[in-house]
Amino acid sequence: MKRTLLLGVAVVLTSFVVVVAARSSIGKQDDGPRCESDDGTKGTWSHSQSDNQGGPNEWGELADGTGKVLYPDCAATTQQSPIAIPARTEVAKDAFALDNQHLKWLPAAPVKDVINNGHTWQANFAPGSKMLVDSKEYELVQVHFHSPSEHTLEGRSYPLEIHFVHVGPQGARPFASVVAVMAEEDAVDNPEFAKIWSSFNACPQKTPTAVSNVTLDLTKLLPEDRGYHRYDGSLTAPPCTASVRFHMLSHPIKVSAAQVKAFTRALGPTNRPIQPIVLGTEIEYATQN
Repeated sequence: MKRTLLLGVAVVLTSFVVVVAARSSIGKQDDGPRCESDDGTKGTWSHSQSDNQGGPNEWGELADGTGKVLYPDCAATTQQSPIAIPARTEVAKDAFALDNQHLKWLPAAPVKDVINNGHTWQANFAPGSKMLVDSKEYELVQVHFHSPSEHTLEGRSYPLEIHFVHVGPQGARPFASVVAVMAEEDAVDNPEFAKIWSSFNACPQKTPTAVSNVTLDLTKLLPEDRGYHRYDGSLTAPPCTASVRFHMLSHPIKVSAAQVKAFTRALGPTNRPIQPIVLGTEIEYATQN
């Protein structure tokens, strides 16, 4: 079952941001890793809230040496993400359950490589896991993370937000589909994330680090209740491309406080602020069944 809510919605979509992970920084100093000065790995933008640091409020104005604006979509007036997900209201009639029929994830999804791109930790998958969206198969390509969470659920923010990013066939709209999961802190490490957490580099890198013999049971990274909110938004990081469909699960999973700390120690805050909801944007709610 689903619920449709027409609000003035500015679509907030988690960016296709590359998720990075740090080589276990647990137990290291709280001031973070001592990395070499920026060599351009991070690019021209950042998540800084300070002026003139290439932060979210400046993304849409950043230009190259010729004066050409690099990320004009970040200043778009339609469908930017993330957004504040409101309380459930009406049921969406055409939404689907996030079951094995629509989430065709491999029971042991192979991780190809991982990267810390200076903006997030990202794990890239070998082909084989898919998601069915509007009767089309979208390929799961990567998972990445944001801390604190980018979206809010019914007014609540979480320590970590996880984005499973799927890319559709050429010409498909939306061009990408994201399954987004909130995580709250626990005393115990999340065992699935523990398989890759120590592989992430603590400092930004230009090329991914290959990993071998690592597979993830992705269903263990979803809550038992798979009810979700759905809306069409954008990447939550430059280039802020629109036509990204978010499936924001309504219930969190658990990760350890130490796992969150390792991520934030390496990267600091990695969230784009909440964007306005554009009039006419549909936010739908679907129950588990």
